[in-house]
Amino acid sequence: MEKKKRGIIIIAILIVAGGVIYFMTNASYFRLKKVTVAGNQNLGKEVVIGLSELKVNNNIFRSNTGKAKKNISKNPYVEDIKVTRKLPDTINIVISEISETYQIPTEDKSHIILDANGNILNYKKSPSKNVTVIKGLKFNKKINEKSIGTNISEYGENDKIFKYLKSSSDLNLPNEIREINFNKNNIDIILKNNKLVKFGNFKNYEYKLKLLKEVLKKTAEEKINYETIFMDRGENPIIVTDGASL
Repeated sequence: MEKKKRGIIIIAILIVAGGVIYFMTNASYFRLKKVTVAGNQNLGKEVVIGLSELKVNNNIFRSNTGKAKKNISKNPYVEDIKVTRKLPDTINIVISEISETYQIPTEDKSHIILDANGNILNYKKSPSKNVTVIKGLKFNKKINEKSIGTNISEYGENDKIFKYLKSSSDLNLPNEIREINFNKNNIDIILKNNKLVKFGNFKNYEYKLKLLKEVLKKTAEEKINYETIFMDRGENPIIVTDGASL
């Protein structure tokens, strides 16, 4: 008798649970009305929603948030992502983007956009604002939209340059630099204040980059008005101010 009673209770619980699940997955009250996107800077809201494949008016519990997260994560701009439900009718997407660090102009007037590690984030016609321009690289394979998500090192013998750029980004120097020109074995840097740095060759480049960081900090703190910084004329940098040298 006791066993039969327990069986009836279990069946009743399953019926109630089934009814609740049916209601939650079919009731218009839980219909998805809004998808929000936060944290995006380079990726447009509609692009993120499109990647998620979430559909407004679908049931919020039938909307696959795990698949949405996986789909969005495939975009090279996305570093981290959270997709959560806010009952009864909203799904929130919060992403953390990888920063654009360098851009390379191409012969067809497009721009290859890179992160700090040389990964290709984008290939587009318009340049990105306040992103360091790199000139002088040579490629042995064509780069286009299909190259997005690959690494720039796959397209040419530019190992020294890539190591130089990685060291520069590790020191946050791209925040100070408007353009870097690699001319054979010489490097010229144009800062965002339009001043010139004659960096010289690749010898001891890691040490010289750290030294450049210190020089830029010193000139900013002491408000030194300079025209050119020479780092190719000996061990110590020469700062030229209105014709005079420091």
